[in-house]
Amino acid sequence: EDVERYVTWAASLGIKDIVFREISRLDSDIFSVNRVASWIESNRVSVDRLLEVIAPSLGSVREGWTYRHSCVGYYYYNEVYVYRGSHVQLAVPSYAALSSSFSRGVVDKLILWGDLTVTSDWDHRVHKVASYASPDDAPGAVMHGCAPVW
Repeated sequence: EDVERYVTWAASLGIKDIVFREISRLDSDIFSVNRVASWIESNRVSVDRLLEVIAPSLGSVREGWTYRHSCVGYYYYNEVYVYRGSHVQLAVPSYAALSSSFSRGVVDKLILWGDLTVTSDWDHRVHKVASYASPDDAPGAVMHGCAPVW
């Protein structure tokens, strides 16, 4: 009911696309269990709990909600529903899944950093794909202000 009130309130402001994204589940084999990781775990709002209420199964969706589609990406799982005309996305990222893509040698994204290093991870020190001396050396990239346009 709290989610329904929130979606209704957001819609009253003209917002029709709402995302509830759970903070990523951290795998203790990959990430150290420190104060930040402990805080995340103790304060997590599980998207699974929302799904249990909204759609305990695809054949049993809460009244007023309509299942639209699911999307599975390289490190996330999303389900999209419609509630009173608003699209509501329930999103669950998984850094364990992201890490497993590195061990398989899969590149799911490329990030161009300000120092003209290209990596396949948000940690610019690892998974380096390329480095360029100047913007003119980067193949196919046109620099507009701070953001590259490919």
